[in-house]
Amino acid sequence: MKGYKVNKILGLIAICINVLLVLESIYLLYAYNFTGILFLFMYPNWVLVINALLGIIGIYISILLLKNMIGIKLFLILNFCIMGDYDRGRVIR
Repeated sequence: MKGYKVNKILGLIAICINVLLVLESIYLLYAYNFTGILFLFMYPNWVLVINALLGIIGIYISILLLKNMIGIKLFLILNFCIMGDYDRGRVIR
């Protein structure tokens, strides 16, 4: 029962983080293309789309953890790989 609570807490935290990443990417994509706001630095559209897709994959992995379909070790490995690629919206070179 204790392991299930840890999985549930980690899954919910990861879902919240990934939802914020998806919303941020979609908002920036919208703001770049459909508003008159001027930006000093702009990310390319393909970076924003890939970041949104990584957030959606992260949400799916978190749901798998909540349903106990994957273990916590696999969840942490996959989630850290996704978050390492995301790097808060910056392109990693």
